[in-house]
Amino acid sequence: MKRKIKLLVTILVSSFLASSSISVQEQNIVYAMENIISVDDIDVSFCMKQNESIEKYQKMISEFNINNRARGSAIQYYDDSYGGAYINQKGELIVLVRDNKESSINFVKEYAYDNDITIEKCTYSYNQLLEVIQTINSNLDELMQSDIIISEIYEDVYSNSVKIGVHDLDKKKEKVIRSIIDKPYMDIFEKQISAKKCVDVKGGDFIVSSMDNGGSTVGFCATKGNIEGMVISGHAGNVLYENFTTSGTTIGYVTDTAYYNNTTADAAFLTKSSYASVSSDIYLYKCHYLATSESDYPVGALVYKYGNSTGLTYGYIRNNYMTCIMSDDNNYVLSQVRTDMEADGGDSGGPVFMIKDVIDGKVTCKLLGIMCCIDNEYSYFSKYLNIVNELGVSAITQ
Repeated sequence: MKRKIKLLVTILVSSFLASSSISVQEQNIVYAMENIISVDDIDVSFCMKQNESIEKYQKMISEFNINNRARGSAIQYYDDSYGGAYINQKGELIVLVRDNKESSINFVKEYAYDNDITIEKCTYSYNQLLEVIQTINSNLDELMQSDIIISEIYEDVYSNSVKIGVHDLDKKKEKVIRSIIDKPYMDIFEKQISAKKCVDVKGGDFIVSSMDNGGSTVGFCATKGNIEGMVISGHAGNVLYENFTTSGTTIGYVTDTAYYNNTTADAAFLTKSSYASVSSDIYLYKCHYLATSESDYPVGALVYKYGNSTGLTYGYIRNNYMTCIMSDDNNYVLSQVRTDMEADGGDSGGPVFMIKDVIDGKVTCKLLGIMCCIDNEYSYFSKYLNIVNELGVSAITQ
């Protein structure tokens, strides 16, 4: 499901033009951004309902045991009665439990502080689904040495199962996978690796590598310790001290990258040059809030992204613990968020955010992460909290 919106930002554009000295080319870019966002077309009541549901979700998640969470897998563990949760298209929180026992239902209501929360029955616990993902993730390299390439693996809350895509799947390869872990809720299917690599990324501000003239994008401005800079996609900034420029001016160079096998964040940090300044802007908006826990990414939540190829698009979160492979490098990227937002080559690195509210005609946003890559059906982004864990950065907010 792909969606694209075109909404009005005349006030923001006019303010930008009035307060900035910009070139003719930059003026054309600004004018081209008109009709992208309009407050009038945002369903405020839905945003508020979704916010209420997310608050319930966050309260519930906060009650679960997170002591066993491991940075490498970015997976935490939950109550064994819990089967997952999602937000439906009305913005309502739906929680899955393994049985209809009063005790199981009551724990959900108690944890979410809501006696009227909607409960649906499922067969398997969320822990069981995540156990499969973690087990397969720990054997990715060994499987690849046996010519078994896991093209993707993710939890599917809606079907209460784990989906495992395998490149050139045959019965022998499936047997090897099931020798590692074999559960009735594992759905192993053939999923060919796309030959298309996430390169020439664009999003908020277009930048170019001085090494190979490849295009890239600033996901958001950030600090690392006392150093100011920018976060971009890791596969674009994977070489230390690689310079990036815009309009011929060097704006920064790579001082840290999280692009390696089994990373949880396709991201890199640029230390800014003396010719660059940083702000809390994520293109035409200000970054007010940051996604700092797993509970900021409920399945079914409505999210937005900006990318150079397809502009501003929106869609829904479908999975939280997606494992996929960057095919040209054979690097696995773990714990990515899969969405059905429209995206295309060149959108990687773009900021992904949630609209929290509209106050006095101004959009309030929460930064969720940056675009990683796409396939023929879905788009993926790295979570902000994983970027923080891998790079030790903090986004600049207003």
